[in-house]
Amino acid sequence: MILTIFLFFPYMILKLLNLKNLFDRYSHWTTSTWGKFTFMLARCRLSVTGLENLPDHNRIIYIGNHQAYADIPFMMATLPTTVGFIAKKELRSIPILGIWMRAIHCIFIDRSNFRQAMRDIEAGIAEAANGYPKVIFPEGTRSKSSVMAAFKPGSILLAAKSGLTIVPVTIDGTYKTFEEKGAVSPCSLSLTIHPYIDTDDMSEDDKKLLSEKLWNIIAGALPNKGN
Repeated sequence: MILTIFLFFPYMILKLLNLKNLFDRYSHWTTSTWGKFTFMLARCRLSVTGLENLPDHNRIIYIGNHQAYADIPFMMATLPTTVGFIAKKELRSIPILGIWMRAIHCIFIDRSNFRQAMRDIEAGIAEAANGYPKVIFPEGTRSKSSVMAAFKPGSILLAAKSGLTIVPVTIDGTYKTFEEKGAVSPCSLSLTIHPYIDTDDMSEDDKKLLSEKLWNIIAGALPNKGN
């Protein structure tokens, strides 16, 4: 809540003045600071490997495993740019929080309407072409462990059809922050950024195999190697 209030007034001022680039830098600083502060309070240690694997542009779709609620602040704290996430539509109407989430270009979906949800995800992916990276968790729900579930291929196929750059990422340890014991606990978290994959010239056959390929890449950096 402190973050959302902190972001709200500069957001309104910068939006009214149409200072887009300045606001984008400000929103990244704010969300990154919030993420780091959150884990500092929880006494968690953060590590990132593979930053050199990122492309030299922001037209990116991050594909990662989903262990815990902490995945989102962890990625905000460690990635070099602001990223938008998929969120349930109800969050959009929460005062201030909804404005903050729109400011970082989150995708709001109705989970009860699959077709509309996929259209909304497709629109969000298309937005990445304008330099607003998105994060997709194809497992669809938290694993609450280091064992990965199978990927749902729908969102990955949409990402592949976009012609954008896909960056596979492996998150590990976030389930220990809360889900493992049901209470906030200090632990070590790691983010592995794998070499990016260009989808612009990818064949249709390769696109069909992409979900399995990404699962193997991401699971390969986990101690349990998936399920």
